Amino acid sequence: MKLFMSSARWKLVRAAGAIVLLVACIAARDPIGGILDHRYANLLQIGFVIVAAVLGTIAVHDGLGLVLRGLDQQAGVVLRNLGSWSLYGLLALWSMSELGVNLSGLLVGGAILGVIVASASQASLGNFFSGLVLMMARPYRVGATIRLRSSVVGTVEYEGTVQDMHALYTTLRTAKGEVLHMPNSTIATSALVVGRSPLQAELDADVPARTSLTALRQAVQDELGERLAVVSVTPVKLVSSDEPTMTCRVEVRSARTVDPAAVAEAIARAVDVVRPEAANTQRAAAAS
Repeated sequence: MKLFMSSARWKLVRAAGAIVLLVACIAARDPIGGILDHRYANLLQIGFVIVAAVLGTIAVHDGLGLVLRGLDQQAGVVLRNLGSWSLYGLLALWSMSELGVNLSGLLVGGAILGVIVASASQASLGNFFSGLVLMMARPYRVGATIRLRSSVVGTVEYEGTVQDMHALYTTLRTAKGEVLHMPNSTIATSALVVGRSPLQAELDADVPARTSLTALRQAVQDELGERLAVVSVTPVKLVSSDEPTMTCRVEVRSARTVDPAAVAEAIARAVDVVRPEAANTQRAAAAS
């Protein structure tokens, strides 16, 4: 037999014991009050409220700890703080009511103040509750790569690696090293692409118009020497002249960090490799 209970089991025992004692205390208050002299009624009421407040605090603390035990650390902290302060506030109001304090004026003033605060902090509250939704649904985790597009930010797409998740915003780091603090409400209403390798470099290169993009992509891949890197080459612009050129956008995605300078050098060497092939293709087309 173990000499010490696990932390979770000990919290369960304490929470259950506090709830049982609280129910027993509430049930025994009136019978005890009927037996004691009425001169001790106020002392009995004060003692009952103190005992009930202590037991309620234990039940809230240990009960929330058990309920939120399986969540991520960040989500658990936010939900634990929100739940504990809400329940502690209700417990305080109940204790004041039991002591005979008139709460009507306090509740009316609190309602008016709540409306004013909610109106003034609408954006912050929207970000906060969106953060709760994201932490509960967990469409992504810290360290994941996401790409998002939303009507809130127009046609701009944002992509980066999730560095941290806060109550009001999520921190992303882009391939260029920029740190973005995206509001949670924007992310919650965005179309997300999750799980792709992070974009490590994005460069434009001018090549002859007849250059094979497949050959260019393979040449960049070979020059980088990164087996896990994913290279994509997309045509962006075609310039008509005596020697037509094509502007291509080269993207390199990899789970490991890739130096953009190394990518630029690899693209330059790859263009030198595929340029003779493009020239031969152009001469053959002219001869025919």
